[in-house]
Amino acid sequence: MFSKEEIDAVINEAQDAVSSLASDVGRFRTMDSASAATMTAAPVGPPSQARSAGPVSNAVPERLQRVLMLKVPVHVRLAERPMRLNEILKICPGTILEFERTVDSDLDLMVGNRQIGEGVAVRANDHFGLRVTRLRDVRARIESIMG
Repeated sequence: MFSKEEIDAVINEAQDAVSSLASDVGRFRTMDSASAATMTAAPVGPPSQARSAGPVSNAVPERLQRVLMLKVPVHVRLAERPMRLNEILKICPGTILEFERTVDSDLDLMVGNRQIGEGVAVRANDHFGLRVTRLRDVRARIESIMG
């Protein structure tokens, strides 16, 4: 386990890295669309076949490398609504639950319990996928993940 001081130090390093990354992202946006597409293209496949982005640069402090290698739960939220407990107890096979969200609305891309983007459901080979349509900037994503 890490002490609070070690965790705080790693978070501070992560915030510095996010600032640096944000400026790098600004530079990538100025590239022509063809070279940008080449850099970001990746084959679609099941999670077990996902290619690693490779090792994190040695310029990144070791403690930060450990944080960046953490796996966090990523899920897609279709819709949600509050329900009374007595309504939940009445649910049975065949029950249709109606939600406020329209069928053609983008789905929420979530990390943990925090939304970091939106997207459209797609088929990726024989698996469910999400084509990301909107994404919060890097700093906002890190801040939402860290709470």
